[in-house]
Amino acid sequence: MTPVCVSAEAFFLPGLHGQLFCMFYPAQTPSVRGNCFYVHPFAEELNKTRRMAALYSSMLALAGFNVLQLDLYGCGDSEGDWRNIRQDTWRSDIHCGVQWLQKQCDQPLMMWGLRLGASLAVEYLTAYPGTDATLLLWQPVIKGENHLNQFLRLRLAAQIQQQSKDTVALLRSQLRQGEILEIAGYAVTSELLALMDAMEINQLPVGVKQVYWAEVVATSALELTLPSKKVISQWRAEPIQIQAQVVVGQSFWATQEIAVAESLIDMSLQWLAQ
Repeated sequence: MTPVCVSAEAFFLPGLHGQLFCMFYPAQTPSVRGNCFYVHPFAEELNKTRRMAALYSSMLALAGFNVLQLDLYGCGDSEGDWRNIRQDTWRSDIHCGVQWLQKQCDQPLMMWGLRLGASLAVEYLTAYPGTDATLLLWQPVIKGENHLNQFLRLRLAAQIQQQSKDTVALLRSQLRQGEILEIAGYAVTSELLALMDAMEINQLPVGVKQVYWAEVVATSALELTLPSKKVISQWRAEPIQIQAQVVVGQSFWATQEIAVAESLIDMSLQWLAQ
């Protein structure tokens, strides 16, 4: 993919719990088509996906969208410690960012979420019913509980040589009892456990009229996951437009080296062009 040169403005936005690092990509067209707020993925996936987020944000700016990327509390270059995260922390961060973005230009809002960020975007719109928005969901995490279980397994993998008898269930029990677990450099607490376990994409938020749902697969023979199909089927019972599709590419949020899924960017741009 040819690099796209769009100047982004870096700044810190005052949040309820600390300073939040932001990157703003202003629309590069005479008139603004809309505002796009990006919600990033969980833990190390944030770092793995910055390249993809920057590329697509630049493309959106060239297409006439104002784009705001915001590092949530305790993540990336924002202030904060995971030990202090509570159930409404990240939601309030998103609200601060959305309010700032909407003040720049009164245009339609698109919530773009990647992985757990997709779940957070849906959860945010559910908490603020009636917010008119389009949803762009990349590889959405359906259940936060399952996503956290995968993260906890990183600790189990690191303990193999110690012949530890820990299990995911045991780690969860320790968290519920108030222990703080250090996993891959991140502090996991009982509050974060509760936040993740409560997060699930199920009901369509009131106010959403358009959904774009994209998943990356290894070969063209694969389809959307069964949990995704179930949610999409439920949502299609509502009077909204839903476009859901898979594209062939690398799992850029989990690859060892930084990777780009050009097909995902191309398809997402085609959707918006329609």
